[in-house]
Amino acid sequence: MKIKLKELREKENLSLNKLRKILKDKYDITVSDSQLMYYENGTRKPRNNKVWESLADYFGVSVAFLLGHDEMSPEEMTTKLQDFFENLDMNELNNIKPDYDLLKKIQSAYENVEEHINNPKKYENFGKGLVNFNQNYMLTIEKLIINDAEIGTNFADILINYISLNDYDKKIAFDLVKKLSERDDEKE
Repeated sequence: MKIKLKELREKENLSLNKLRKILKDKYDITVSDSQLMYYENGTRKPRNNKVWESLADYFGVSVAFLLGHDEMSPEEMTTKLQDFFENLDMNELNNIKPDYDLLKKIQSAYENVEEHINNPKKYENFGKGLVNFNQNYMLTIEKLIINDAEIGTNFADILINYISLNDYDKKIAFDLVKKLSERDDEKE
């Protein structure tokens, strides 16, 4: 990760002194030439993130790019996007059709599960727990809710409660259930 400040400054033919004046005049930020040099070299970091934000704004880049987190400049990104769209086959795109029936089922499942949970905070935690999972999980949970109502079980609630937990609590719950099931195996 290499801070790009010096590269951007030199590309614009700016001295440290000139950049310091720009920061003062345009952004009302006071820094010395030596502070800017330390920032460029990565020796020091500004105490105020507004310095990075102002520098990024002035050079027309993101803070992530300025700090070296994002290696692609806006120009490179534009070129890549142009290449992508030039090579895009519109006929292929026209052949892609979303499965509206499935989307409607998933939307309905989300609404039914939200109604079943009936607790906004718990539903939010539940949603966070499903972030990395396939949307079809909602259809499965919706079926569990329906089956639970028909046969008097509570498998959906168990699963919803488990998914709503944070990772640490999930491990505790999983270990507990595993130990209980192993204890039941020993009784047989």
